Amino acid sequence: DIESKRIATDLSNRGYYRFDPGLIKYDVDTSLGYENVHVYMRLLDDTASIAKRIFYLRRFKVYTDYEPQRELTIPSRDTIEEYVFYFDTLVIQPSSVYNVLFLKSGQPYSRQNYDYTLKRLSDLGVFKFISIRFMPAGSDSLDCIIRLSPQKDALVRTELEGYNIESNIGVGLKFSYRDRNWFKRANKFEYSIGGGTEIPLFEAGFPLIEGNMQLGLIFPKFIPRFTSSRRKSERP
Repeated sequence: DIESKRIATDLSNRGYYRFDPGLIKYDVDTSLGYENVHVYMRLLDDTASIAKRIFYLRRFKVYTDYEPQRELTIPSRDTIEEYVFYFDTLVIQPSSVYNVLFLKSGQPYSRQNYDYTLKRLSDLGVFKFISIRFMPAGSDSLDCIIRLSPQKDALVRTELEGYNIESNIGVGLKFSYRDRNWFKRANKFEYSIGGGTEIPLFEAGFPLIEGNMQLGLIFPKFIPRFTSSRRKSERP
């Protein structure tokens, strides 16, 4: 029911990785009279001890160019604090991914931090597939594996349009370029240039020629992490 789910959600944010709302049972005591009912909440008698255990996050592996059908090779590696980043091709700077990860070694498991990390990774707009999995490691620890499959960075479009406005006919051409991962830091860069002409059909006059250009740059919003970091890199 709603209350059981609320309790399970609260516990899942406090480290109880294996707890399930189905483990909660309610006993009703009506012996006090028709209008007096006492409800007692307890866990099922056969609840496993693992469901009552707090799990802590331990190690993290992040694959930033994961492709399920690609042959396994020896990847490059980059380390930021407790996160180890693996990649065959550098598609995004590890620091840009690290800035949106809210799961930290030594902290209790939190479903809320998991959901928030998933959302922030999606908001980068760089990956078409995101997977965060937790693997039991010992009696009360979890190792985290994050797999990220990048999508195509650049998008080029050419648009040709014709129009008829009152007694004028016109034609326009627009070229646009968009990079969703500019400088491999999840920056969004957009550039477009276009032009067109209008020609009067029934009145004397000169053709009207116009052109335009637009530039745009959007930086991802990062929440700063107030922690010290030690970083090392190695490449095979």
